[in-house]
Amino acid sequence: YYPPVDSGDDPLVRACVKRVCTHAADRFGRAITHQHWFAAISDLSYARHADDTHGWLAYERNTPGYGTDYSVPFAGMQRLNMPVLNVGPSGKDLHMRTERLHRASAFEELPALLADLVQFVAAR
Repeated sequence: YYPPVDSGDDPLVRACVKRVCTHAADRFGRAITHQHWFAAISDLSYARHADDTHGWLAYERNTPGYGTDYSVPFAGMQRLNMPVLNVGPSGKDLHMRTERLHRASAFEELPALLADLVQFVAAR
């Protein structure tokens, strides 16, 4: 289980999205759009859990073997409450047998975008 996470309301995340979109357009002529939800799985789901109603208790009560065979650190995730942003290469058919990756996006553009983004965040 990977809990849904959305940091789109975080000011730093909004600034980072704007930076990546602008840099990708200016340097590579690539139009990037912001998506609030990543359609696959990501460990970033474990960095933030904004449910302050303890709704995870229903999940714990209804998951066979919860606490012995499997668990999710909901309380720890809530304490961490770190805004997240997933920036990755373009491709098709994520996590399928037919998955493929755009090489220029992955090995030329993405490293430059991430390096710029790290410098942008470090300067704030």
